[in-house]
Amino acid sequence: MYDENDLKLQDLKVANTKEISDIYDINQALIPDVGSLKDIGTLKKLIELSKISEALKVKGELVGFYVCFGEKSEYDSINYKYFNKKYSRFLYVDRIGVKKSFENRGFGKYLYSNIFKKMRASDQALCAEVNILPKNERSLIFHENLGFTRVLDKEINHKYKVTYMEYYASRI
Repeated sequence: MYDENDLKLQDLKVANTKEISDIYDINQALIPDVGSLKDIGTLKKLIELSKISEALKVKGELVGFYVCFGEKSEYDSINYKYFNKKYSRFLYVDRIGVKKSFENRGFGKYLYSNIFKKMRASDQALCAEVNILPKNERSLIFHENLGFTRVLDKEINHKYKVTYMEYYASRI
């Protein structure tokens, strides 16, 4: 087990080349549970456009990350655009992931708890989507257990369907 002193969050906007490469590798290892990235340059662009993006290090080892967008971003995701049309103020979790060898140890909850802390003073919605085709049952259960509510199922194409989920800062 780890204590708080073993955990460190780092702003990805100041991450070095090795750290960005590690994040890219974690992301790609989690496909199809998270969206594929074309290349490291795509990840760098997402981080640049993000409102908040952080990496989690455990005893110095990079084990997880998240990338979130706020309203009015230039981000060109169909899923992001759904929430951008719906809300004037929100935070969208585009991707969140934990290295497979560190799964089921509470690090996903830790990452989300940090997002919740950043939202505590606001009354905005925290938004995400979870794949339902291919189905990501673990993520659905995880998000529902955190308090997210399913608001809409959307078919993107015949091989890809998501459920949009929301969590309201007033619950924090």
